[in-house]
Amino acid sequence: MGLVKNLFKLIIIFLVIDSIISYTLFELLKISKIRYSRLYYEQINADVIFIGNSKGRNSFDAPYFERLSGKKSINFSYNALPISLAKIFLDDYLERNQSPKIIFIEVNCIAEGHYGLLNFKQYMLSSNSLKKMVKKNYPLHYYASIISKSYLFNSEYFIRTLYHITKNDQSWTNRFRINNEYYNNLKKNEDTFLFNKVDESSMKIFSDMIQKYKTQGITIIPVFAPIIDKCRNDDNINDYIEDFESRTKLKILNYSKAVNDISMFADIFHTNEKGAIYITKKIYDFIKLNNPTF
Repeated sequence: MGLVKNLFKLIIIFLVIDSIISYTLFELLKISKIRYSRLYYEQINADVIFIGNSKGRNSFDAPYFERLSGKKSINFSYNALPISLAKIFLDDYLERNQSPKIIFIEVNCIAEGHYGLLNFKQYMLSSNSLKKMVKKNYPLHYYASIISKSYLFNSEYFIRTLYHITKNDQSWTNRFRINNEYYNNLKKNEDTFLFNKVDESSMKIFSDMIQKYKTQGITIIPVFAPIIDKCRNDDNINDYIEDFESRTKLKILNYSKAVNDISMFADIFHTNEKGAIYITKKIYDFIKLNNPTF
C-alpha cells in the first residue's frame, strides 16, 4: 500500500513539474521571432510569401525583397521541408491572416515524405493538421507528448526557437563561400539532383494547393533555384520542368543555371547570402516587368 502511495506521489510531482516546465517553454515559444512561431502567434498579413526547403531558405531573401518592393514579405522555407508540411503551414497561415498577393514556392520541396516533422511537434497545440500528421506518422512521439507536455519541445528546432527569442530569423542564409580549389575538385555531374519525373503524390498535394489558393486570389509562382554548373543535369531539369508545367499550367521561373559566380554558392546545391540577393533581385525584376502596378 505504501509503495502505491509513493508511486502516486511521484506521478503527481512529475505532472506538476512537467506542467510548470511546459508552460514556461510554451510562453517562450510564443514570443520567439523564429518563422513558424510568428506564423502561429503573430499577425503577419504579408503581401508576399516565400516557401521551400533548404534551397528556398538560401535562395529567397525576404527582407531584401521587401526593401525593393515595399511589400511586406516573409520566408517560411526550412531545411528538408516537403510539400505536405508546406501545405499545412500555408493553410494554417491563411486561417490566421489576410491572403498574400503572391506565394513563391521553390519546386525542390515538391517531394514525398514528412521530413523534419518531429521538429515541429511543438506547434501541435496550435495546429490540428500538424497534430494529425504527427499522430499518423509518429504515434509513440505523439502519445509521449500527450503524457508529457514538455516532450513537445524536445527537438533541435526548439533550440533554434530559443536562439531567436529576440532575433528575427529572416536573414538566416548560408554564409559559406566555396573557393576555386573546391570547385576545381568537383567532378562533372557529381551528386547531381536527378529529376526524372514529377512525383505523383506530391503533385496531387500541390495541385490541390493551386486550386484552393486561386479561389482566394493568390498567385502561385514556382521557382527553380540555382545549382552549380558541374553538378547540374540540364537535360533532366528541362524534362522535369516540361512535365511540371504541362501538369500545373504554371510557368516555372527557372534559375537553375542563373548563377555562374562560384562566390555566390555555399555548396553545390545552395546559394549563400550573396546568391540569395542576386536571385531575389531577379524575382523582383520579373514581377515588375510582368506586373508594373505590383
